[in-house]
Order: sequence, then structure tokens, then C-alpha cells
Amino acid sequence: MKKIKLIEIDDNNSSTAIFDKTELFEAVSVSTKEGEDAFTDASFEQMANDNHINIFDFGGGNDSRKGLEMLANFGGDDFLYIIPVMNSMAGSKNAIDTFRLINKPKQTLFILNNVQNKEDIEKEFIFWFGSNDLGILSIYEALDKPKFEIVEYSPILEISAMSGLTVSELAKFGKLFETDAKSEIFKLAEGNKNKFKDLMGKYKQSILAENFVNSNIPQISKFVKKYKNIAVCSTKGGVGKTTISSHILPACF
Repeated sequence: MKKIKLIEIDDNNSSTAIFDKTELFEAVSVSTKEGEDAFTDASFEQMANDNHINIFDFGGGNDSRKGLEMLANFGGDDFLYIIPVMNSMAGSKNAIDTFRLINKPKQTLFILNNVQNKEDIEKEFIFWFGSNDLGILSIYEALDKPKFEIVEYSPILEISAMSGLTVSELAKFGKLFETDAKSEIFKLAEGNKNKFKDLMGKYKQSILAENFVNSNIPQISKFVKKYKNIAVCSTKGGVGKTTISSHILPACF
């Protein structure tokens, strides 16, 4: 069984603290000053346990740049760098800056984040793919068509986090019931109407979570599972790094 450690390096806040009920990963939040020790500890634990997976989450701003500089000394060929891309010109430019700072194209995967319609992704992410009609240059082509995957937008990510769980953990709740979930939940509620409502609400949430997992995780997992060290990187905040580092990546193993 894989042991996953999520190391958040951020001088400003701890985004992973909300996942206080998760059993999918161990979360550690450190400042950039503590970053080198965190890298050393992670390296030692991985050498001691071949099933150990490290996920690094770098906060936006100066701490990201410092973290990436430290990572240059720590990382090797078994490292995957993930760069989130939001649907805006600023988000796409940030992706370029981060990509050039890492400078390891063969070990980099872009993830287009908060996708509303994956069937029409090129029109939606116009600042990434460009548009001849509107005279917008393609950053995707300027970077020589790098590898990318997508993560769809869904409120279920925040709903599961509000419960202290990742989306894949919330998805497991619905699997506890067989063909007639409503009847089984009624029995479980033991005549308590409020308990019945709460359990039915959680069941409906779990169905949404399962649909999200089935639609987003498999294609990313195929790529991610090749690596034991994964760094989610961005020189700016507000790109959805926590979604990727906490909800998506741990579910891939």
C-alpha cells in the first residue's frame, strides 16, 4: 500500500489543514525556511520505504520561487512537475513563467483547471490554445505543445473539503449501499428523521463525488503513477493548486 505525504511549502497559510478527517495522506505544512529540512526528511523516508510517495505543494509568490530553487537540488529524474493553468491571460502567462523557471519540459505536466466544458475545451481556454479569428496567440503552441490534462469544475470539491475529506474519500460512502440505498439508509436512521435527511444528503454528495472521480482521475493517474515525487508549482496563487495536490493526486495511487 502506498504511503502518501503531502508537503505544503507556504509562508502565508496552510491550505491542507481543512482535510482534517482524511486517511488518504499525511499533510505537513512548513515555511520556506523549513523547506530544506522537509526535503531531506522526505528523501530519507522514501529511501526507507519504497512505497512512499511525496507530493509537494508550493504556495504562490516568492515562496514558490524559493521552493523551486531548493527543489532543483533535491529533484531527479523521478520527479514530475505539475503546473495548473486557469482560464485567463494572467493564468496562462503564469504557466509560462513557472514552466521556464522549472525548465524540465520532459518532466512537466500542465493541468487545465476548473474546466466548464471539456467537449469544447479549445474555445473555453482561448488564452491557452489561442484563436486565429480573434488574433490571440497560442501559448500551447508557443511551448511546443506540451503534455496536458484537465480537471473539471465541480462544487463537490468544496463540499467534500467542508467535511474534512477528499473527493475520492467522499465517493466511497455511496458504495456502502447496494441496490436500494434509500431503504438501507432509512433502516440505518432508526426512525430519526434528521439522521435520515443527513445520510441521504451525504449519499447524494457521494454520487456526485463518484461521478467527478470517474470523469477526472483515470487519465491523470496513468501519467502520475510513473513518479514517486510530484511537485505542484506556480509562481502565483489562485490557480487551484490545493485541488490538484489534495483531491486529485492522492487518488491516483
